[in-house]
Formats: sequence, C-alpha cells, structure tokens
Amino acid sequence: MVVYQGNYVCPREVPIKIILRIVGNQLSGSIENTHEQCNNWQNASISGSIDDEGNFLKTKFIHKDKIYGRREDAYKIEGNILSEMTLKSKSRQFWKDKQFKATKFNEFAF
Repeated sequence: MVVYQGNYVCPREVPIKIILRIVGNQLSGSIENTHEQCNNWQNASISGSIDDEGNFLKTKFIHKDKIYGRREDAYKIEGNILSEMTLKSKSRQFWKDKQFKATKFNEFAF
C-alpha cells in the first residue's frame, strides 16, 4: 500500500511525537506526525485515564483530519505509562500498531 500526500510518496513509517500530561489519574496530550512532507496523518489531541499503577484504562483521540483520521489513524494507547505502551491504529494496511516507551518524564508538584 502506497500513501501519498499530494504528489509525494510517503514512507511506511513516519516520525511521531506523543506528549502526555497526567494529573491524578486523568491524562491529556497530543500526538503529532513530525515528517516535513507527510504530516497530514496521526495528528490528534488525546484524553483518557490510567489506574493507580499507570495502566491505561481509556484513551480518546480527537483527530485534526475529521474524515481520514477517525477511519485510519491511531485510536488508543494500551500498556503502562512506566514501561511499554502500544499505539493502536484503526487501519493496519496504512499504519501498524507500534510499541514504544516514554523517553522523558517531568514531575511537577503543586
């Protein structure tokens, strides 16, 4: 399956940046495709919740592309915020599920 943006043939994998903010058990954040020429996909705001051990209970993605984003892009995160997570995508012919780990943690106390 070939993915195009305009006349440009996009790579099978694009660089993704995920930012999550956790307050108590609620999470919010975003997913952003940082590829310069194929940046129409995998862009959304994220909300949801985790349990006390850091396991994802629920995630909701609100895609910038209202038509194709809902049909093809990421729709949830599974796993644990402190270990391995999986980004699940609706259309596996375009985007395969991808495992990842957090690379940076910032802690804030109020």
